[in-house]
Amino acid sequence: MMDYISAVNYIESIPMLASKRKPENTTQLLKLLGDPLKSHDAVHIAGTNGKGSVSKMLSLMLEQAGYKTGLFISPHLIKINERISVNRQDISDEDFAGAADIVKEAVDKAIEKDLAVHPAYFEFLFLCAAVYFKNAGCDIVVYETGLGGRLDATNSVDPLACGITSIGLDHMQYLGNTIDSIAYEKAGIIKPGVPVIYHINESSADDVITETADRLSSCAIGISSDKNNGFTGITDTKGFFTPDEISTIKSIDTKDLFGSYMPPYQYDNLYTAAALFAAVMKSIDDGNLQIQKDRFTDIVRSSAKKFEWQGRMQELAANIILDGAHNDHAVTRLVQAAQELKKNKGFKGIRLMFSVCSDKDYENMILTFCKKLKPERVYVTELDSDRRLSSDKAAKLFEAHLPKGSLLFCISDPVKTYKSAVSELPEDSLLIISGSLYMAGLILSLSKTD
Repeated sequence: MMDYISAVNYIESIPMLASKRKPENTTQLLKLLGDPLKSHDAVHIAGTNGKGSVSKMLSLMLEQAGYKTGLFISPHLIKINERISVNRQDISDEDFAGAADIVKEAVDKAIEKDLAVHPAYFEFLFLCAAVYFKNAGCDIVVYETGLGGRLDATNSVDPLACGITSIGLDHMQYLGNTIDSIAYEKAGIIKPGVPVIYHINESSADDVITETADRLSSCAIGISSDKNNGFTGITDTKGFFTPDEISTIKSIDTKDLFGSYMPPYQYDNLYTAAALFAAVMKSIDDGNLQIQKDRFTDIVRSSAKKFEWQGRMQELAANIILDGAHNDHAVTRLVQAAQELKKNKGFKGIRLMFSVCSDKDYENMILTFCKKLKPERVYVTELDSDRRLSSDKAAKLFEAHLPKGSLLFCISDPVKTYKSAVSELPEDSLLIISGSLYMAGLILSLSKTD
């Protein structure tokens, strides 16, 4: 049997053994594991940005409603256990090793009998999660997709409801280089007759979602909202919710929703999660949303107060924000939040620490930061990864687009860059650290050891 360290080392070695596999491989391995997905209800969530936040928020709501709730997310920032949790408790090292051992034994037998091939990294973790959630006796599990949706390992689940968050350009080498093509991959999680909740976003993406739902006789429920007015509209293509139920969903007061500052886009995510929560409650209750309006509101508001999300507009200090935005759509939302924060707290200037993977749309990300954020100082560094964009290449792009008078520093070592940026930061300037979730994980590790 593997211990925790052996299990993690084995899983981390998988990219050398297996690339992304077809969904049928996951299905076959699940059968060999005794179909653990059948032991609990599920909700499935996809999207370019916000899917992790919506998954976390929904899991909190389900927990507050009294369900033993599992959560499967990606990526992890510091420790791999972060990906698998039950009622906000990450899987223990012992249980992680146990689940990995069960999955590896099934994989070895499958390969020996030529029933399946070795699962890819994410697929293996998904199988570990399914096994653990079954053994933990979960009532319901929220599964966040890893990449795309249609061909993702998580698309093996048979959900009570699906959620699709905002869609933008990311992972284009895998999902296509248009909003339509990416939306097609995300909409691939929609199942026949299963309601899908989506946040109204790009019209072309919305059309793909509603057309896919209509073809599968599923109800597509579009949510529009904003920070100040809450739900501004709910479109329900097949009347899944009654007018009274829609009134219940829209009853959330926007005042003092979160326990601390949250950017505008997290309000959108919360309303999407709330509508998903209502859809799940109605599905569990055989078509009747019996949760009282006051209780519904209390659960949503209580969950918002408990919501924390590492590496997403995370306040490391009064004037230091960590956000792993790694595509232009996410960067645009981050810039809007930073501008709001600057205004609300009276910061005189904004500084940026930046690193990025070379397979991202880094040119547009850098252009957005330069043109809209207008940082007074930029500290460019690079990741400790084969996927890194060199700090020199990133610095040249910043140099071409930064406003006149902005200062640019290029230091390849991210630890030295972070220490330099923090040591030189005045109290009246806001430092934004962004560009990669890998970098967010490193900074959080440093923060924990300081």
